[in-house]
Amino acid sequence: MENFRELVREKISNRKIRIFDFPNFKKSAVILLFYVRDNVPFIIFEKRQKHLKNHSGEVSLPGGEIEPGKDKNLLDTVFRETFEEIGIDKSQIKIIGRIDDMFTLTSHYIVSTYIGEINNFDINKVTINKDEVAEVFEVPINVFLDETNFSEKFWTIKNRKIPIQYYTYKNYIIWGATGYIINKFIQIVFDFNPSSMKNFDRMDPDLVIK
Repeated sequence: MENFRELVREKISNRKIRIFDFPNFKKSAVILLFYVRDNVPFIIFEKRQKHLKNHSGEVSLPGGEIEPGKDKNLLDTVFRETFEEIGIDKSQIKIIGRIDDMFTLTSHYIVSTYIGEINNFDINKVTINKDEVAEVFEVPINVFLDETNFSEKFWTIKNRKIPIQYYTYKNYIIWGATGYIINKFIQIVFDFNPSSMKNFDRMDPDLVIK
């Protein structure tokens, strides 16, 4: 993992991305934020508060819905939400690039995912917004490269089989939109995907459960 930074830059920085713009979908953005400690890469996750309207109690990446009065673009959204949720200022984050947009299957959100790095990070010094975030935690990248930490369930929507990826780490379950994003990131960077439907791609907005 000594060359993780270089590998991510190589695979992400100049990648052509797919952008969605569906009518009646809300736009949002998240950041897959990593850092390296003692040559081990970690990804930062949040556990959402249980009282939130959407995806309550689930594990997520920092981010949220774009606010036109505050955000000029989706990158502004990422920086604002990351600071509001876990106190990390944009000056601490180096944006490497983006991966393809995706959409949620239950809440009508298009999610744009940025990839970023933070240096000299100490998770024990994070300032959490308790109104939105119940907990912040780190996961070593190797967890997502071990098939024993992966499982898959399938939803049938309009006669189509949809894979839902699950990753487990300690007492955390990373699934849904976040599991899908992690699965895509690992596939892009490491050419590794433990899914039984490796080539499945969410491109049809009619898959959303209404």
